[in-house]
Amino acid sequence: MKNVEFIIIFLFMIAVNSHSSNFVVSNRVSEIKVYDNLELNIDTDLKIKNPYDYDEINITGEFISPDNSKKIVDAFYCESFGESKKKNFKIRFTPDKPGKWKYRIKVKKNKEVLLESKLFTFECKKNPDKNGFIKLSDTDFLFTEFSNKKPFFPVGLNIAWSASEDVYADYEKWISKLKENGGNFIRIWMANWFLGIEWDGKLKDYSGRQKQAYLLDKIIKLCEENGIYIMLCLLPHGEFSTTHNSNWDKNPYNKINGGILERPEEFFINERAKKIFKNRLRYIIARYSYSTSIFAWELFNEVDLTDKYDTFNALNWHREMLNEIKNYDIYKHLKTTSFSDPYKDDEIWNLKQIDFTQTHIYGLKDAAEAIYEISKYKIEKFSKPHIISEFGIDVNKETIEKGIDEGGIYMHNALWSGIFTLSFGSPMAWWWEIYVDRFNLFSLYKPLTDFIKDIKWIKNNYYEIKDKNVYISNAKEDSYRDLIIYPIEKWERAKEDRFTIKNNGIVVNKPYFPAFLFGKSKVDMKNDPVIKITNEKPGKLIIKLKRVSHDNILSVIVNDAESLRENVCAKDFPKKRFFDEWKIYQADIDKEYSVDLPVGDNEIILKNDGEDWILIDYIKFTDAVKAKYAPVFISGIQSNKDAYIWIKNEKFRWDNPEPESVKNAILNIYDLLSGRYVIKFYDTWNGEVIKEIQDIVDNDILLLEIPEVKKDIAISVRRYGE
Repeated sequence: MKNVEFIIIFLFMIAVNSHSSNFVVSNRVSEIKVYDNLELNIDTDLKIKNPYDYDEINITGEFISPDNSKKIVDAFYCESFGESKKKNFKIRFTPDKPGKWKYRIKVKKNKEVLLESKLFTFECKKNPDKNGFIKLSDTDFLFTEFSNKKPFFPVGLNIAWSASEDVYADYEKWISKLKENGGNFIRIWMANWFLGIEWDGKLKDYSGRQKQAYLLDKIIKLCEENGIYIMLCLLPHGEFSTTHNSNWDKNPYNKINGGILERPEEFFINERAKKIFKNRLRYIIARYSYSTSIFAWELFNEVDLTDKYDTFNALNWHREMLNEIKNYDIYKHLKTTSFSDPYKDDEIWNLKQIDFTQTHIYGLKDAAEAIYEISKYKIEKFSKPHIISEFGIDVNKETIEKGIDEGGIYMHNALWSGIFTLSFGSPMAWWWEIYVDRFNLFSLYKPLTDFIKDIKWIKNNYYEIKDKNVYISNAKEDSYRDLIIYPIEKWERAKEDRFTIKNNGIVVNKPYFPAFLFGKSKVDMKNDPVIKITNEKPGKLIIKLKRVSHDNILSVIVNDAESLRENVCAKDFPKKRFFDEWKIYQADIDKEYSVDLPVGDNEIILKNDGEDWILIDYIKFTDAVKAKYAPVFISGIQSNKDAYIWIKNEKFRWDNPEPESVKNAILNIYDLLSGRYVIKFYDTWNGEVIKEIQDIVDNDILLLEIPEVKKDIAISVRRYGE
């Protein structure tokens, strides 16, 4: 219980320029608990033109800990919208150590110290109910933990904004549903249409956005009360883009609105713009950094979608702004940024100021495999913690509003696949309102959070399961099955053009396989895929097309000879549409083209010798994989005394919810210590244990006979007594 002295008045007489000023500090306390918030109200009669401008007025709290270390925090000016409607300065401070704390208040105006208080004190008591702030683990750099070393594994989704008339009620509802199902993590945007503080009015003047700032206060408090942690995104790309979700025409940085920039891309290099944005950062940090529910600052959402994106300029800007955050955030919250392109931007991800990497990924037929592959790629490439912070069936809202995947299969598969990639948290779904909430999909989190609650993420030094091959125990040695590749729909030049298909179903460079075959008008994006496969029996290559733009020629070359050449012109298909601005047709198509593949080593080139582009739905190789390799996808982690595995029927997708079951599958788990193990098989949809057995390991290998896999199954393997 805080002992509060509600009105403590300090009268300061100063000699500067022969004038005197007063200020009043209220809400002081004599006692507080570790990780609780101390909030001081400060009123002053100083004449101030812009109380939000730290160059004009800067009030700070200088706090001295029991071990004599010093922490300095900025005050912030605000307008209250609760019972009190007053406007004043506030200082928020969260002590992190028990014992006697001392502090003083200083006031600077135009960088001149005008007022300084004497030292005051409060006693800080231990607080076993609070875990503290979240940081990277000292034990395992891929995961996060609290100040008290308790592991934190985020499970949640984007709840970036609400457009309703009662935003707070929406967040109460969504957070309640997430908490009920074991979730603990959300991502919120400080977007100009939502919680952004610098939009209505002049630059460095946040007076027109105080209702938004106060609403974020309330949402953060709501999260604190419910054990929910926030990745707070500070800038949406549309504010500095004329092509992607553009808000540039209303941006106060824009000269047409009285700002200082002619073009959006100047934001990254204009010194005045950078100084103004630093002021915004200081305000955000002063107001919100006190909260242990702030997981991380995300500096920019999809910065690569800003106008004329330039890596060099963005790199220097990120370095400078991340250093600014570091200078003022005494609580050392984690820092990151994000890109729309899953493979951008190496230079920025390698910045030492970036604590973890993120991936945004959409338009995938099989979310499980794509999310697994990109997560492993990011972790291995950058040696930093990673999370899928946005994923969805489609990036277009109109597609989602049609009501596809009402059962949440796409989301379910993404969650279970991503959880066992050594990412530090679960993949985070987008479309929280028109998909997750609309179809009551919060319940998908409950079986997952129950399954992982006892995993010792940091302590057990997990790694990817050693052998991902799942076998069919009764398969004939000379039998084969088909292999399907669902490419990624990325409007860019493919980063790889060489792909190798192995007879166990592994496709080398599969995450890079392009969905678009570009023609002559897109020569800078053209990178024709070359596929190598060894056919042990005759087979076929089947190419299923999804969409086409203008006039194209599909060409398939097998071993230097053209095996297929077909005109694929949008105007020839019934579902065509004419675009007057480009004077061309585009069409949705549903057509397969096939070529024969002989026995032996084959090299296949897919080309578009026409004008525009062809979009591939999938490619299929018949009789390409030995039937002894089970048609499943597997994601899993292990140590030498436990393992956690998710197995999905390869054909189980949102567009194929009832595939043929996989039976008689077996899996070997290696590197286990000798001893007795408890093995549990789980239904991932209701969380129930399907089967529980015990087995003895005496040669470091555990052979598991997998129950029938109709959709998917989860497995826990724990050494007895651990």
